[in-house]
Amino acid sequence: GWLDSSAISRLDHLEKNIRDQETDRAELEMIGAEDIMGEYDFEKNSFDVKDSITEGEKLLPIHPENSNLSSSSGTGNNTLYPHTRRKFCDRCNIHPPLRSHHCQICNKCVATFDHHCIFLGTCIGERNHFRFWFFVWMNLITLSTALDVVNSGKVVLQNQDVEKTFSSFLPAIGHVILLVAKFYLYTIYFVVSVLWAVHSVLAMCNITTFECGKGGKYIDYLRGTEMTDFPFSRSLFGNIKIFIIRDDASQWILNTKVSIPCVSNRLLQRLRRCFNNFMSLEENGGWTPMIWKMPDRIVRDSEEWWNHPWQNKYWSCC
Repeated sequence: GWLDSSAISRLDHLEKNIRDQETDRAELEMIGAEDIMGEYDFEKNSFDVKDSITEGEKLLPIHPENSNLSSSSGTGNNTLYPHTRRKFCDRCNIHPPLRSHHCQICNKCVATFDHHCIFLGTCIGERNHFRFWFFVWMNLITLSTALDVVNSGKVVLQNQDVEKTFSSFLPAIGHVILLVAKFYLYTIYFVVSVLWAVHSVLAMCNITTFECGKGGKYIDYLRGTEMTDFPFSRSLFGNIKIFIIRDDASQWILNTKVSIPCVSNRLLQRLRRCFNNFMSLEENGGWTPMIWKMPDRIVRDSEEWWNHPWQNKYWSCC
C-alpha cells in the first residue's frame, strides 16, 4: 500500500469523476427529480435529503472545498473531520488519502496503514492486510498441528544394551526435551492466537491497529470520536467484504476469469460486482487507493444492533 505520485494522480482523477457525478446529479435534481431529493435549502446551500437515497450515495466523499458540508456528531455539535485527504506529507511530497500514515521505517506513506511488521519486514496496510490475517491463520493451524505431534510423543528407550548408568539419564533428558518443546510451542501458539483474534476483530469493525492504538487524541481525523464509534464501519458483513476485496490477492482473482474451487459461478459474479463497486481501477490496471470519509454523524443509539454490535441503543461494550 505504498503511496506514490502515480497512485495519488489516479486518486485525483477518481475524485474528480465523483465530483462531476455529484454535479450532474445536482443538476438533475434541480430540474425536478423530487422523488430522490427534497426541496433546495438556499441557506444551507444543499438539498434536503430524503430517505429514498441509497446508502452508497450517502457515503460519497466530502472534499476540502465543501467546507459547508462538515460533519457533526450525533450526540453533540463537535465537528468531525470533513476531508478525504490528510495533511501534506513533506517527505513523500503528496497529500495522502484519509487513514494513511507515513511509516518511519519504510519512509513511505501507506494507504489504510495498520502497522509495520518487523518479522515480515514490510508495512501492513490496504493492499495486504487480508493476506497478513490469512498468513497468521495458517501459522495458527501449523502450530496446532505441531502441538498435536508433541503431545503425542513418548520417551521410550530403544537400545537395551546401553550401560545402566547412562540409560537412567536418557528418559529424563527426553522428558526435558518434550517439556521445553511444549513450553515453546504453547507460548508461540498463545501469542499467534491473540494476534489472529485481534486482527479478526479489527476486520469486523473496519478499524486498524494504528487507529485503535492512537485514537482521537493523536490522530487528527478521529478527533471527536470515542473508542467504540468505529466511524468507518459499514455493518459486519460490509466490513468483512471490504477487508477481503481491497487486498491485492482478491483483486487478481476477481479481476480475472479464473475459477475458484468450491465457489459457484453465481457467487463469484456477485463478488466481482462488489469488487467493481469498492475498487476503482483505471483502464491501465493501476492501483487506486480507496476513498475514505468520516460519516455525517456518529450513531450511538441505533436500534439496529446487528449493524452496531459494539454500541447501540441497548448496550455499549465500553
